Amino acid sequence: GLGGMLGLAVLLGMALLPGGVRGQDGSFCMANCTKPLFNEFCRVTEDVCAYPTGDKEAERAVRSVSVWRGEGLNSECLQKFRTLICNLYFPKCRYRITVPICWNYCYDAMLTCVRGHTYFVAEEVARQRCLALVATLQVGDEACSNGINSRTGLECACTNTAVRGSWGGLSALLAVAAALGVSTVMHR
Repeated sequence: GLGGMLGLAVLLGMALLPGGVRGQDGSFCMANCTKPLFNEFCRVTEDVCAYPTGDKEAERAVRSVSVWRGEGLNSECLQKFRTLICNLYFPKCRYRITVPICWNYCYDAMLTCVRGHTYFVAEEVARQRCLALVATLQVGDEACSNGINSRTGLECACTNTAVRGSWGGLSALLAVAAALGVSTVMHR
């Protein structure tokens, strides 16, 4: 019937997505990929697959980690964790498929926050936390690098995160490059 045809059309459409973004890389975005209406904490300025209460949830998560670590919001851990959690609640998306965060960013953020605050081996704790996010398609496989999964040889997609709405990370680098007249090309 019509339902079967619609399902087939969705599967066919997902299989033919341009730009290397395929269903196995991310998850289907139930809402359109758009800029969220309310995001004072994460300050998202691009099209994303937004969770309705993502901004408040992200702020609560960052404040909880701040209390747990006894550090202010400007510490290295909290800056990296804020970027990570905002990208988890507001994942970049293309053609209604979310693009997972690259493994190296997740691992770096987790390791920075776990180091010195656990009785376990920090590297293994950070790895396990990111693996849990790989299982939910929020973080790319650790073998995904430069668009190829080194384990399988197949194409893969992930996005490196940058602080949104503030002059940090990639934003600062691009601003300096622009000021120096350097041409920049971003690959996703």
